[in-house]
Amino acid sequence: MRKKAITTALFISILCFSVCLFAVDHEIKDIEKKTFQVKPGGKLYLYNQDGKVEIESWNKNEVEVIVTKRVRDRNRDREEELMEDIEITYRHSGDDVDIRNRTFEGRNRFNIDVFGSGRSRYIIVDFEIKVPENYNIELVNDDGNVDLKNLTGEISVEMDDGDTWLNNITSDDMEINVDDGDVFFENVKKASEKSVFTVECDDGRVTFDNCEAASVDIRNDDGRIEMNDLKLTKLFAIVDDCDIKGDIIPVGKIEVDIRTDDGDVEIYLPGDISAYFDLSSNGGRIRTDFDVEVERRDGRSWVRERVGGGESEIRIDVEDGYISVKRN
Repeated sequence: MRKKAITTALFISILCFSVCLFAVDHEIKDIEKKTFQVKPGGKLYLYNQDGKVEIESWNKNEVEVIVTKRVRDRNRDREEELMEDIEITYRHSGDDVDIRNRTFEGRNRFNIDVFGSGRSRYIIVDFEIKVPENYNIELVNDDGNVDLKNLTGEISVEMDDGDTWLNNITSDDMEINVDDGDVFFENVKKASEKSVFTVECDDGRVTFDNCEAASVDIRNDDGRIEMNDLKLTKLFAIVDDCDIKGDIIPVGKIEVDIRTDDGDVEIYLPGDISAYFDLSSNGGRIRTDFDVEVERRDGRSWVRERVGGGESEIRIDVEDGYISVKRN
């Protein structure tokens, strides 16, 4: 009898624990949809706080916005209150659309107690947006991944924590600023010979895959830069604790200026490039299969020579790391 009672009590305890877990895992969701009539050449401004953002083009002169609001809390009534607290504002002026998630404006999100152990409490707002084929984007997202694809126009992204994907984009002016996260460029092309792509990443990897730009400006504090078949005219990179590796395909006469504090640089150039090489490593070696002489003294290595007519300029300055410049 005693054994049966213990078994029954254990079963009830497990059942109660399971119910509690189910309550914690519960999530409520609300979806809203908005459509705005615009013309190509306008601008979308989006300010979000926590959630993923997906933006792509379509063949309509409309901006379509699908907002998915997700809330989880241990208390069902509290979930409903938090859902009602979500505030999204829309402003449509001419061909421009301004969307802002104002949920936490003027108050500390942690005072709302939306975060808990294992993310069992949260407020997340996801955006899926379609814009005309030629449309400018300005996006600020605090915490969450961003996916931009099939776009033409000026692009500006500011992120605090999350990864950014840019795929099949044509732009004259692109500015990406990420505090903690990776940035992936794939099939991103310049719109003109004056196009400038600027990337600033505090902690993360920056990858270029089959991209073409007139000018690329990269600032990276801690991470890695990878360039796979990157066509360009000018590359300027200042990094702190970061390795740089990749294939550079010159578009006419090129200018490469790379400066690193702590990291290795390994780049591949066409074997017939005509360039002035100015390479310097304070605490590492220089390796190259171009016909230049590497000089060494007191732990320093450097190259200052012309190959061919020297029309292009390849400048690499590494404080602590090696330099490798090879023919591809």
